[in-house]
Amino acid sequence: MASDPAGDVSFHELLVSLAGCPRLTQMHETLITETRLCIHALSDFYRSGEAVGSTSDSPSPSPWLTGIRS
Repeated sequence: MASDPAGDVSFHELLVSLAGCPRLTQMHETLITETRLCIHALSDFYRSGEAVGSTSDSPSPSPWLTGIRS
C-alpha cells in the first residue's frame, strides 16, 4: 500500500494541534524539522522510488525491517 508522506505529516500536525499542548506542539515541530533534514541528507543515497532495505547488496530485507512491516 502506497503512503502519502505529506498527508501523513499533515495528519500528525492536526492531531498534535488538537491536543492543545504548547510543549507537545514545540516538540513535534522540532521532530518534524529534524526528520526532514535527515531525509534530505540521505536522499542522495537512495535511488528514486527505491524502498529502504532493498539494495543490491542485500536481496532480502533485514530482520528488523521485516518485523516493522508485519
